[in-house]
Amino acid sequence: MKQNKYLEGRARFDEAKDLFAALGDDLRAFRADMESLRAATDYFGADEQLLSEYLSRWDSHSHNAHITALLPNYSGEVNFYLMHTEKALEELQRGERLLVPLNYHLEAAECMLRTGRCFAVLGQYHRALEVVNETIRLFEHLGLPDDRVFINKSRYLKGANIWGDELSATLETALQRSQELGKPLYVALVLDDLGEMYVHRKDWAAARLAFQELLKQLEGLSDYTTSRIHANTLNNLLYVDAQETNPSDCSIEFRPPQRF
Repeated sequence: MKQNKYLEGRARFDEAKDLFAALGDDLRAFRADMESLRAATDYFGADEQLLSEYLSRWDSHSHNAHITALLPNYSGEVNFYLMHTEKALEELQRGERLLVPLNYHLEAAECMLRTGRCFAVLGQYHRALEVVNETIRLFEHLGLPDDRVFINKSRYLKGANIWGDELSATLETALQRSQELGKPLYVALVLDDLGEMYVHRKDWAAARLAFQELLKQLEGLSDYTTSRIHANTLNNLLYVDAQETNPSDCSIEFRPPQRF
């Protein structure tokens, strides 16, 4: 999954689900099944019918407090990608409340991470920043430094029109963490945000380099997210060339990264 090989990951999760089910381990079978759903979402994009199919398999397990607590973490994520933002926010906040008493602190942190994204989609960037800063502290406390929180924070800073040293430092940390974790897609996401920062500063050479390195990170990857980023980056390289040679040329519009 970290290498963006989603179909291979999904096949392994499906295999794990069947093996855990044969052993009578409902909780691990559930978690493997939900990770399979996550892999499918990452590769194909969110699908409401697929979400319904996966959830229906676990409707009869509402008596299991652990499954009940973990379920909103997964369903909230997919509903976020389905742009059911209010529903996703409600599920994620409920999930966080249920997970903490059961000592699922990592999963609670993931709920917080996605809660911040929901606030950003709703345009509440300062509230999203409050959530992501708390999430950063929680991941650090758990001893699990995470790159996603810094990628998200950079986007909320830009959404709140904060383009100074805090943004630069956040992106530097995000790039370092993504490279250390060996996640090419996340490295590409950071480079996309760096490229926009340089465009904002009109540093065309630095922006071009960021976008060129981004394309190298996407080589060999083919899924829902990378296809969109690849197309936007090719456009943004044309924009940078046009701005450097003829700033009055408005025929090409810059395509910024998402703000969530």
